[in-house]
Amino acid sequence: MEALWAAKALGLNRHVSSQPAYNLLDRRAERELLPMAQTYGIAVIPWSPLAQG
Repeated sequence: MEALWAAKALGLNRHVSSQPAYNLLDRRAERELLPMAQTYGIAVIPWSPLAQG
């Protein structure tokens, strides 16, 4: 969030995507990141969808 606010305040390009670890074993992104990404129009590209296996 701070990066989005700073980019806006400074007239810079903002983030357009995020690449969090997201899989059946690590679903932390569902709580905060995915709702925030949807609200601010940020694409989510899951990293390690097979839990590195």
